[in-house]
Amino acid sequence: MIEPNQVLYEHVETGEADAVPADRVALAVGWRPRGDTLANDLPGREVVVVGDASRPADFVAAIETGAAAALAL
Repeated sequence: MIEPNQVLYEHVETGEADAVPADRVALAVGWRPRGDTLANDLPGREVVVVGDASRPADFVAAIETGAAAALAL
């Protein structure tokens, strides 16, 4: 679960809940590029659409666009 300043998760093996501090989260979901739609549904927030979220691409292209976005922060 994504919460302000942290991501909550559950360990697969133990079932224990834990949290990771985070001020930014990259989320990858689905099979079709829909990042622009998601970005438009989040008014007032800065959203950078990278990798396959904007157009079909391979793993290397996704990593490159994600790295470029991170370096631009």
